Amino acid sequence: MAITPPDVHTLFNQALEQESAEQREQFLELACSGDTQLRQRVDMLLQAYLAAGDFLGGTAPDLAPTEHAPESQSSKSYDSALQLKPGTRIGHYKLREKIAEGGMGVVYVAEQTEPVRRKVALKVIKPGMSTRDVIARFEAERQALALMDHPHIARVIDGGSTESGQPYFVMELVQGLTLTNYCDSHRLGTEQRLQLFMKVCRAVQHAHQKGIIHRDLKPSNVLVSEIDDEAVPKVIDFGVAKALHQKLSEQTVYTQFSQMVGTPLYMSPEQVGLGVVDVDTRSDVYSLGAVLYELLTGHTPFDSKTLKEAGYDEMRRIIREQDPPGPSTMLSTLNAEALSTVAEHRGQEPRKLRQFFAGELDLIVMKALEKDRNRRYESASALVADFERYLSGEPVQACPPSAWYRLSKLAKRHQAALLTISMVALGLVVGIGAATWQAIRATRAEARETARLQLARTAVDEMYTKVAEEWLANQGSLTELQRDFLEKALVFYQQFADENSEDPHDIWQALMALERVGKIQTRLAKKSDSDSTYQRLEEEAKAAARRFPNKPEFHIVTAVALIAENKVKEAAQSFELGKAAAFANSNDLFWFGTKMMELSNVFASQGMERNFEVVNRLAHGAFERLLAEDPSSWDSRLKMCKTELTVGLWQLDRNRIAEGMNILDKTNRVLNQLLLERPDSYEGRLLHSRLMNNLGVRESRQQRWSRAVEYIRNSVATLESLLVDFPRDRIVLAALGNEIEDYLVLAKHIENFEKHIELRRRRFELLRELVKVDGRVSTWQAYFYAAGDLGKSATASRLTVSQWGISKVLQE
Repeated sequence: MAITPPDVHTLFNQALEQESAEQREQFLELACSGDTQLRQRVDMLLQAYLAAGDFLGGTAPDLAPTEHAPESQSSKSYDSALQLKPGTRIGHYKLREKIAEGGMGVVYVAEQTEPVRRKVALKVIKPGMSTRDVIARFEAERQALALMDHPHIARVIDGGSTESGQPYFVMELVQGLTLTNYCDSHRLGTEQRLQLFMKVCRAVQHAHQKGIIHRDLKPSNVLVSEIDDEAVPKVIDFGVAKALHQKLSEQTVYTQFSQMVGTPLYMSPEQVGLGVVDVDTRSDVYSLGAVLYELLTGHTPFDSKTLKEAGYDEMRRIIREQDPPGPSTMLSTLNAEALSTVAEHRGQEPRKLRQFFAGELDLIVMKALEKDRNRRYESASALVADFERYLSGEPVQACPPSAWYRLSKLAKRHQAALLTISMVALGLVVGIGAATWQAIRATRAEARETARLQLARTAVDEMYTKVAEEWLANQGSLTELQRDFLEKALVFYQQFADENSEDPHDIWQALMALERVGKIQTRLAKKSDSDSTYQRLEEEAKAAARRFPNKPEFHIVTAVALIAENKVKEAAQSFELGKAAAFANSNDLFWFGTKMMELSNVFASQGMERNFEVVNRLAHGAFERLLAEDPSSWDSRLKMCKTELTVGLWQLDRNRIAEGMNILDKTNRVLNQLLLERPDSYEGRLLHSRLMNNLGVRESRQQRWSRAVEYIRNSVATLESLLVDFPRDRIVLAALGNEIEDYLVLAKHIENFEKHIELRRRRFELLRELVKVDGRVSTWQAYFYAAGDLGKSATASRLTVSQWGISKVLQE
């Protein structure tokens, strides 16, 4: 669908925000997309702005003449009375020369006179550019730099305003070459380039830990100088930086409609989205990947000429949908002369260069450049860790994309057609699977593991894992397509679970399939079916445990089934038979740790202290081992947070206040970092809400009402944001209703009567939505009491008549 272009005034304001005349010209070429009339109207406004600068004795941004607008005499007015000149004094600083200029500010070399004499860089807003948004953006850059203290980030020294009111700040003077120019001019080899690049990554990671996303990482924003014969990179220009969780200035820095913040050649796919741009630290990881690509190959991932000549919408499409070639593939497309130049700059023979990049180096670069940010490195430090593994000859985290992933990317571009095909294919796999299983039973045991059957099983298993797990976690209503998919996956896993085998590994796989059958049936609201499935899982797991006494993991599966059947004491007994040995023998440590964590939550809720402590230690140990293997794993860190949260709450319940609060504080810090990396995570946000609630309850017990309310408000805000993304999610609706009930209890101590009414009304609205997706009697009772509490007597009376009549209430 064609994108409606922004109006002429929006384009005019966006053009003023561009950092240079060249960027402004490139922006207008893309934004106007060949609309000559629109372009002329924008240029007329820009020239009028220049003329106004002359008339008022001020200045305007550097507007280069174009074919649409001839050069005006007013463009020579830049050195007007208000323009700062060499020799001008600003506080303790004397301007020497102008070294850089953008659409917003000018950078000078300045001499600091006291308390020490040294050369510094002084950046000041251009005269005539002191609009509210520009000042806010300028202030954001100043505060972003002030937050950071890293040897590879330009350090801010001072700040203030000139006599004419122009904001400025002073930073260390970085005199050097851009990252790519330095590497090429010094003919650095690949390993030397990687060592330099890793320093840049660590600087970016430092910014992320301070809550700052750069958003415009590119070679020209990394300057390299030599100190004591050592190359020292410095990341500069945080002018479009974004705060992750706090404001960078008193005013919010807004991105104008459809304006792209950054440089297209290095921008992540999510940065070129329309409307509200959702970026997190992984956007910088993508930009680092683009910089690395150029550092290694001498070329950007996408051809600069192609992007420049593409229209605005086409450029967005290329960045969002088109995969760049791998570094080795890129080099193979170069002609002999170009390849020779690239090789010469790297001190390597042309014929060996492509071979050098093929393999793990290719994989690392392309993992950083993944379109789907969930498949990129989770942080800049994770990218560094993989390079360290590569340089030390250890296996790297990056791996080739699976056939399933390549298919899923195609599906995103052709969703309707591919979903239909997927359903047909799944039906065929299930049908073929049924026939295959019948044939297999009639043949030798070796035939059971034929390549085609294994391939079909793996394909559907991957499809289930990648697509359906999210649908099982989200408690909202299923779409028709989701329900159809789960129904077909259900048939597949039922057939899988029905296979007979003498091999303990095959039996284990069948039990895992049976557990998934139970989860799918639960999600499809087939309670009687899921009850039967978990009973069968219990029986078959017990039989396997008796049959293979040296395989204690079967006792753990038994415990999982018993928990699903609400047989907690029996589950504890089965767990006792399996525990430590199962941990040592577990093939799937993540599964084992997750199940131990779930068991620990159940044992904690039942007050089964000894069982809880043992099972929680096992969960902790499993995730510790996983994190030792991959410290950057987001999923393992989140599961560890869940495990620690349960321990902290357990300690508080036993009045071990200091120990419990120390654990919760540590968990809060780790969880905040995880949400910086994945702010849209369902599971992460839900856990954050639970943590905030428990901290609030703890403060209320100490009668610290203000602090308690602050925690509860934080929890409510987190859940409200989740509800926007998952409007019919049963868990979120219920949690938010409970949270507001806690808020009501606390509000008596500090809030006014109007706030009480507002909270009661909100709770009633939530329960009205909840009864639509959760028909349990307890939910209807809560809805009844909430209606009565608000004085909705008609609603309350109808609720008391009959549960069958309540459907009419939903129409109110």
